[in-house]
This record gives sequence, C-alpha cells and structure tokens, in this order.
Amino acid sequence: MKAAAFRTASLQGWAYALAHKEATVDLILKTYSAKKSREALLFEAARADLLVRRGPGHIGGQDAAHWRRIATTYRKLGLLADDTLPAGLMWNREDDIEGRWLISLLLVPIGLAIAALVGYRSAAPCRGHWPGLERLRRRPGWGGQS
Repeated sequence: MKAAAFRTASLQGWAYALAHKEATVDLILKTYSAKKSREALLFEAARADLLVRRGPGHIGGQDAAHWRRIATTYRKLGLLADDTLPAGLMWNREDDIEGRWLISLLLVPIGLAIAALVGYRSAAPCRGHWPGLERLRRRPGWGGQS
C-alpha cells in the first residue's frame, strides 16, 4: 500500500508540475532556492516535460524492453557481465502484499457482519418479532392446514 500511495502521490505531483510550470517555478524560487533564475527554471521545466512525456505510456511508466536495452548497452560497455534484468527491478501492483492483506482484513469482518444481519433478519419471524405472524398462523390453509 505504501508503494502504491507513494507512486500515486509522485505521479500527481509530476502531472501538476508539468501542467503548471510557472507556478512550480514560483514555488521553487519562494520556498526552496533562488540559485537559478526564473528563466533558467522555466527552461528546465520545458526540457523536463519533453523527457518525462517521451517514454511509453504515461509518467512513471516502465517498460521491460527499455530496461533490457539499457542492460545490453551496459554489457557492451563492459559494465555488466550479462544483460539479465534483476528480479523485482520494476514495481508491480501484484507485488503489493500489504494491499492484499488489507483487503482481506476489511472484507472478512464486513462479510461476517452481512451474514449475521441476514441470519438475524431471516430468523426474526421465527422468534415472533414479526407483528403479523400470529394473524397469518390463524388463517386457514397457512402452514399446510386446510
């Protein structure tokens, strides 16, 4: 869950920053650093937009083929012994064990509560909690009587 929440927040931050470059630059200048000029930061924002949106899919998207090409390049340069991708290199929503446990922990009590409510409601006429039950019992033909 934490990885998914971090990813979601990061993507929202990137989307906002790319859609509001001037406001983002103003925030950087006001809050963090004034080492670079406004024009320099706007130039970087425009170039970052090109780089971030260039890849396949969306911001933050990863492509195994892209990582394999990088690994192959590193192998050819002698920086890697082989171009096999390490297990777990790319985040996969299916690997989010915390999320699976949370869903189970939420669904089991909800299911039990629904089952208890259904059991209680279906057993209510048998306990005499239904006001019209005695009137129905006295009717001819009810409950197998003629």
